[in-house]
Amino acid sequence: MKKTTCIFLLLSVFVLLVGTTATVSGDTLVLKSGKVYEGKIVSQDSKTIVFLVHKYNMTFEKTFKQKDVESLTAGKIVKKPKKKKAASKKGKKNMADIPKPKAPEIKKYDTPTYYVIPLKGMVGKTFVASVLEESLEDAVQREPTVVILDMDSPGGLVSEVDKLGDVLTRYNDSLRIVVLAKDAISAAAITSLAAKEIYMRPGGRFGAATAWRAGANGMPTAIGEKFQSCWRARARSLAEIGDHSPLFGSAMIDANIQLHWILDEDGKKVVKEGPAKGEGKTWIIKKGKLLTLTSNEAVKCGLAVAVVKNYNELGKQLGYEKWQECKGLGVPLGKWQKESLKVAEAKFKKHMGKFEKAMSRAMAMDPRKGSYTVYRNSNGHLTPSSQTKWKKRCRQCNANLHVAGKQLKKAEQLAKTFPGLLTDPDQIENMRKQIDDMKQQIAGQYNTRGIGGRK
Repeated sequence: MKKTTCIFLLLSVFVLLVGTTATVSGDTLVLKSGKVYEGKIVSQDSKTIVFLVHKYNMTFEKTFKQKDVESLTAGKIVKKPKKKKAASKKGKKNMADIPKPKAPEIKKYDTPTYYVIPLKGMVGKTFVASVLEESLEDAVQREPTVVILDMDSPGGLVSEVDKLGDVLTRYNDSLRIVVLAKDAISAAAITSLAAKEIYMRPGGRFGAATAWRAGANGMPTAIGEKFQSCWRARARSLAEIGDHSPLFGSAMIDANIQLHWILDEDGKKVVKEGPAKGEGKTWIIKKGKLLTLTSNEAVKCGLAVAVVKNYNELGKQLGYEKWQECKGLGVPLGKWQKESLKVAEAKFKKHMGKFEKAMSRAMAMDPRKGSYTVYRNSNGHLTPSSQTKWKKRCRQCNANLHVAGKQLKKAEQLAKTFPGLLTDPDQIENMRKQIDDMKQQIAGQYNTRGIGGRK
């Protein structure tokens, strides 16, 4: 009898010690509704079960009615039943529904050929370095006479220009790369300078490459001189790679530069900095304006070779009266990128919408704010009922912050593949910091007695 009593006492001490440790996992409670809670049993009787729940990095007691409980398992964790995924709606697409196009069969041609790579839309969205590189790698295997970068872009991310410039630099020696531009504005203009031959379509524009950042209200805000200096240097270096005057790149970014051109002894147009004063000097841009050239102006000052309407006219300008298209991955990859971006934008918008709703709910449940009432005793501490209300709001606030964090992570994964989804490169990081800061504040408030709430 004594031996049995000792064993019982030892077991009781062991259970007591386990119950006081920081870890609250070990028991599993399953409700008839299907919900599963993991934690520790605090107490139970014929009507209720008091359970210590650990969720969202917080620990709290929850009381369940015995009639609502399906099972209570001590010392064993069971996996929550997975919810069956609802059947996807017909026609609804996700990234897995858009596989990359397969490369066409490599053919040999008896005539000169051109290989088209469309670079259209926003730089960093549909106009990206990864597609350009994959297309050029495919072109190397097919050995076309000319690779045409068919460009029409209003600009985009400065960070993508670094990648695009590096790609063009690597392939400039192995392929004859020609830019055929309708509009090449800002980031697209600077990227084009890395090509040795630039042709313009009628009615096109080329230039206006000053950098800016989206402000809090979405409006453009100025960028510091340190960044602008690096951006101007990048523009000059790409112009040098393409054998163009670096002054073109500088004047497209800096409105204080004025340019003119003259003819040298060989009859070649040479770009010079300064006013067009004196015989034989022709203005390109005057001080106070960013350089943006029309198609004809680009040819006149020597940046572009000629204005052409289509690929056939371009071929004649290059000396190929008859040439044909060398079909490869360039065009299909451009279409794939556009379709993929459309799906990614829809998903990104959905995740950010859920993030904003969760953050709104979290702020509404912030125990330090909101229109709810708590009461204090004579010592100034919250009464037991008010403490319960206070802690409930803390848990609800933290739960919504957890949901917001999950949605932000999903949005971040999309933004890594499509950087152009972000209006501000620091957008995700700032939102994550907002969540982390609020979590820390709520965690500090959870066990606070006598502070917070509204009297």
